[in-house]
Amino acid sequence: MHSLKVRLALAFVLVVLLAVGSVAILANRATTSAFQRYLGSGQSFRDVALADELADYYQQRSSWDGVAAWLSSAVSMGHGRGARGMGGMAYVLADAAGVVVADTSGRSVGDKLSHQEAARGVPIAIGDERVGTLLAAMPMGNMGGMGQQEQVFLDQTNRAILLAGGLAALAATALGIWLASRLTSPLRELGHAAQRVASGDLSSRVVVRSADEIGALGHSFNQMAEVLEREESLRRQMIADIAHELRTPLTVIQGNLEALQDGVFPPTAENLGLLHDEALLLARLIRDLQDLALAEAGQLKLDLQPAEPVELLEPTLRRFQAQAAEQEVALALQAEGNLPPIRMDVQRMGQVLGNLLSNALRHTPRGGQITVRARWVGAHDGPDELERILPAAPARPFLLVSVSDTGEGISPETLEHVFDRFYRADRSRSRASGGAGLGLAIARGLVQAHGGEIGVTSVVGQGATFAFALPGTRNNQLTSAN
Repeated sequence: MHSLKVRLALAFVLVVLLAVGSVAILANRATTSAFQRYLGSGQSFRDVALADELADYYQQRSSWDGVAAWLSSAVSMGHGRGARGMGGMAYVLADAAGVVVADTSGRSVGDKLSHQEAARGVPIAIGDERVGTLLAAMPMGNMGGMGQQEQVFLDQTNRAILLAGGLAALAATALGIWLASRLTSPLRELGHAAQRVASGDLSSRVVVRSADEIGALGHSFNQMAEVLEREESLRRQMIADIAHELRTPLTVIQGNLEALQDGVFPPTAENLGLLHDEALLLARLIRDLQDLALAEAGQLKLDLQPAEPVELLEPTLRRFQAQAAEQEVALALQAEGNLPPIRMDVQRMGQVLGNLLSNALRHTPRGGQITVRARWVGAHDGPDELERILPAAPARPFLLVSVSDTGEGISPETLEHVFDRFYRADRSRSRASGGAGLGLAIARGLVQAHGGEIGVTSVVGQGATFAFALPGTRNNQLTSAN
């Protein structure tokens, strides 16, 4: 009874038996009732025809003498107009005074009919004169008013109804068992696949054969398994990447320390400086990993304060002016006037904008240009073309900041992975150029920690544009963060 298939099959069988049984009983009763009404109407016709025959009898003889024998013969043999089919019926004939002069059952001759019996009988009249009353009575053992042939016909009909109901019940039961098996088969397959996933086989999938709720469940399971498999792959890759990133500076530090211990390298300021640089690189990598972990877990503490967007934009651009000039790259700011203040951690958002500018400088060749744009998108403003690149733009109003470069651009197959941890698609994101593949991942985590969203668009050979949106507040009313 713990099997869903068994429970469904039993439920189908129970419903079928109740439905077919109810229909069979109702059909039996309806057939019997209708047949009895039919016999009753036929009997009334025969009673009237017999009464007409008796009227002719009385008119020919002017009395009821000898009528008992005639009536018994007529009833048993079915003589006379419309008298056929009277077999099995008992008739009582009374004269004009209501005294019984003939009774085919032989029990009530000489008795007088009651008023109820007289009213129920068929009057026998010659002209306007009532000469007698014919009363049909039921013989013992035939209270339903049916003869033997009628009873046989009714019994056969009822047996046919019951047989048809039984066959219908068997067919419906077989169909119910087949449907129960058909319904539970994908569920069993889904259960086995879930057990395989639970045991570590994340590649397990189910075949979706329908578009109904069970098919939707199978599709959702496949999506879940795919996400788990992808996340497990990313987790393993992240562990390998972290081990690789930590191994490089540690190997350099260990090798130089062993060389100093063995006297191969003298403990000069230059050699100690190399060790210090590698230690700083290691500390920065650990700090970035910690920031990324806290941001993705939603536990990164932010110092949210009302701040003017210019407090974020201008200082960050000044930090990169010298590097841009050295690379002969033009660095420009295009910001709308009177941008309203928003709640943000200026230092963290400066880290985000700095990552985007650093990334743009690595991709932009000499003579190129990097443009930082900032605009306020109000609740009733028209659509902004950069909103389409945000996976889920915050509710309006919001501050929209973009960083566009005229570099080589990002290929379509790379575009969807630029925010992944440790992802490096080209030389500009290698360790040699100072990138560990965490900058954009941290930027996304910090923006999302502010309730915002970040996205990217690019055309190969024409450059790339990174944009992020930070939510504003209704009527731009801000309160200090706790």
